[in-house]
Amino acid sequence: MGDYEKAMKYFQHDLDVTSAVRDRIAEGKTYAQMGNVLLLQDGREKEAIEMLQKPYEILETCVTHKE
Repeated sequence: MGDYEKAMKYFQHDLDVTSAVRDRIAEGKTYAQMGNVLLLQDGREKEAIEMLQKPYEILETCVTHKE
């Protein structure tokens, strides 16, 4: 609890794995979790918003290209 740096490292590892196995839905969920961690930190709202937009971009790509 409260160890944001450690959380982000774990989520980055998850992101590496989900990207490697091409699981776009899991990748989007991981980006959302990373965005939530950033939101909990003062002064990181802009980064959080950018991170939270990634799942929508992934979903749009999946729907458009029917992955």
